[in-house]
Amino acid sequence: MIFTLSKLSGHAGVRFGWAIIKDKDVYEKVLNYISYAGSAWDELEHIRQAIGFLNFAKSLLDVRKSLSEFWRDCPIMLTVADMGISKDTQLRVLKLLKVVTEKDGKPLFEFAYNKMKDRWDRLTSIFSKSTRFSIQKRHPLHCNFYNETRLPSPAYAWVKCEREEDDDCGAVLEASKIVGRSGSSFSAKNRYTRLSLIKSQDDFEMLMQRLTELVSLENGSVETM
Repeated sequence: MIFTLSKLSGHAGVRFGWAIIKDKDVYEKVLNYISYAGSAWDELEHIRQAIGFLNFAKSLLDVRKSLSEFWRDCPIMLTVADMGISKDTQLRVLKLLKVVTEKDGKPLFEFAYNKMKDRWDRLTSIFSKSTRFSIQKRHPLHCNFYNETRLPSPAYAWVKCEREEDDDCGAVLEASKIVGRSGSSFSAKNRYTRLSLIKSQDDFEMLMQRLTELVSLENGSVETM
């Protein structure tokens, strides 16, 4: 299993990832492959750094272990990590993982879920008043982490322009100062545009305001938030 902080907590700038390998033989093959990949594979140096977190011991999969126990029980990780990862990065990662794993690791994910749920609720409310635009339908899915069924709250919203003349939805939105990515960038029609919902709160509020104004124009009036 391969992990990275850019996916776990959004800290892409840390440039730190790791893999958990249960089988010792596989672990040694991966380590050997990376060691002898050659200079032509310099771009894979970040993968070599990620090996600093390689672990094949099954016991380390127990999330109840503290980070101090984690490092104590896997000295080989310390040795390999020192080869390519700066002390600054190691300290930052240790701090981030402590935050992620506190209280069984739930507070961070509860915050993220509640934040994205709120954003989707507001987005859905705006588009429910429109006949010109629509967004993808969401269906309840079972969440293994919380062991319950929830509506998904994805990072991106797909907007579709329903009017026949609006064959370039990206241009329609850009005219209202809303920037997305055209559907053709994802092998879809340009009648679709992808909007990112992973923004600062200020940027998200601006997006909500401009979408509200755009939808309100359908009724000949301008509604503001």
